[in-house]
Amino acid sequence: MTRENAKKLLPIITAYAEGKTIQVLLNPEGWTDSIGGLGFDSPPELYRIKPEPRIFDAFIRDDGQHLTNNPMFSDHHKFTPIKLQEIID
Repeated sequence: MTRENAKKLLPIITAYAEGKTIQVLLNPEGWTDSIGGLGFDSPPELYRIKPEPRIFDAFIRDDGQHLTNNPMFSDHHKFTPIKLQEIID
């Protein structure tokens, strides 16, 4: 392993040691959660820390025809507050 590769892998190895899920890029399947031990013997670009989905506040009009994240609508009687969770592939 080169020093440059070690620098790139350090945050991933640290996250792995902390118990976070590491993903491996398996073409053409895409990113896959690692199972078991990791040797980190592939190029650094083939590893990543699994992204965590973000949660957003939003407001949906009562008739379901409009969605906004503008808090100006939070007190408006025709909009209901909801939470949206990002989907990560």
